[in-house]
Amino acid sequence: MYSKEDDTIFRKHKTEGITIANNRYQRRFPLVILSISLSVISHEKMKKSVQIGQCRIYVEETKTKNFYNDQPLITTNCKCENCQYFERNVVKRDIRLFNNLKAMGVILERQPNINPDGVCCVGDTEKFEKGYLGNYKVFAKFGKTQKEPQTKDENGELKSVRFEESKDDFNCSYEIVKISDEELDFQFWVEVNRK
Repeated sequence: MYSKEDDTIFRKHKTEGITIANNRYQRRFPLVILSISLSVISHEKMKKSVQIGQCRIYVEETKTKNFYNDQPLITTNCKCENCQYFERNVVKRDIRLFNNLKAMGVILERQPNINPDGVCCVGDTEKFEKGYLGNYKVFAKFGKTQKEPQTKDENGELKSVRFEESKDDFNCSYEIVKISDEELDFQFWVEVNRK
């Protein structure tokens, strides 16, 4: 039943807060409680989920992008014709590895200036005019995967997963390797321009 005490509470808070009503009476409550619970939700750290075949990866896209923004262009580190071709042409091809790396925040034209952390050209190969090997570091971790082949560490946790993709104008194989709880290394071999 609506009492005099309820009326006093209602008048005290009628200019601040929210109104709760039911079939017996109305009551206002301060908004402070509501805003505290909303601020907790908005500060949660969100990670982007990327699916590569049967392998899910949780990526810190902004952290990865910021890392690559601070790296030099590949051609700053090496001015050879093959590295220039990689930076200006190969990274723009429709290769699943490169498309997924871009979605994770990697700027493919930028690399750390020390190998094996960057791209290395190997010249022509048996079937292709140009071959490259290299690594791309991503701030991420493995989610669930059913992809084979895979390796696990001594604790039974996923350590690496292997992929291959081949088309007429390229051949690409890569392994995603866990290097820490927050970092994955994409180690790749790509050949382009079939002879």
